[in-house]
Amino acid sequence: MVRKPTRKEVTHFHRVVYDCYRRLGRSFPWRETDDPYEIFVSEMMLQQTPVQRVMGKYEEFLKHFPIVQKLAEADLSSVLKVWSGIGYNRRALYLRNAARKICEIHGGTIPSSLKALLNLPGVGQSTAGALLNFAFRIPTPFVETNIRRAITHFFQIPGETRDGEILSLVDATMDRKNPRTWFYALMDYGASLRRRPEKGEKKEHRHEPFRGSRREKRGKVLRALLSLGELTLEELERETGEERSQLTPLLRDMVEEGLLKQKGEFFLVGE
Repeated sequence: MVRKPTRKEVTHFHRVVYDCYRRLGRSFPWRETDDPYEIFVSEMMLQQTPVQRVMGKYEEFLKHFPIVQKLAEADLSSVLKVWSGIGYNRRALYLRNAARKICEIHGGTIPSSLKALLNLPGVGQSTAGALLNFAFRIPTPFVETNIRRAITHFFQIPGETRDGEILSLVDATMDRKNPRTWFYALMDYGASLRRRPEKGEKKEHRHEPFRGSRREKRGKVLRALLSLGELTLEELERETGEERSQLTPLLRDMVEEGLLKQKGEFFLVGE
């Protein structure tokens, strides 16, 4: 079990993190806004997605859907077309559906309570915590990749330590007076710790898990339907180059999720 840090350790941790932030703090457009909706969009985009990929789409998305009401009114096809290139297209569906729920239940205002945020489609503990800190400056512990790296590195605990234990350390070490700045700084400190190869050392080769995956096949289906409209299973086989045995369960899942709908023998993007 991870022990609770002493006050001296917490003070030193704050000094290290804020010093790193002054030197290496990153600048992103979603850090320059106080608009909860704009921050909400960024947090949904950043789930399991590299920052640079989000950078290329965030402002484009807001140009098309500048306020939550516009997103709530949008059909799924128009949202997916703008979302294209980010990946994990189910999140676009969640984001649009969350916008509808925000308008229906919260009067078009992003809720500022943990319980209400967790009731929105696609919002888990990490996204909700980030929103409370960044949009509302409500100190709320949460764990994501860079925060985990920062905590395990500084406090010298195993990388496989459970999220619950990491969360307790995040809670015990937070700067509660400045939660927004603190968590930006903490994430940037964690990002600065990414291992770089020593001189003469070969870079680690990473296999591309996307190629040939279900995610790639789902992307092919969506691109075909967004481009051509309604298609039969046979037409989707031809357009995607995938076999019927691969497409059938995939299409069934996408219909169940709401990404697609089926009219007779035709498949099309959901509403």
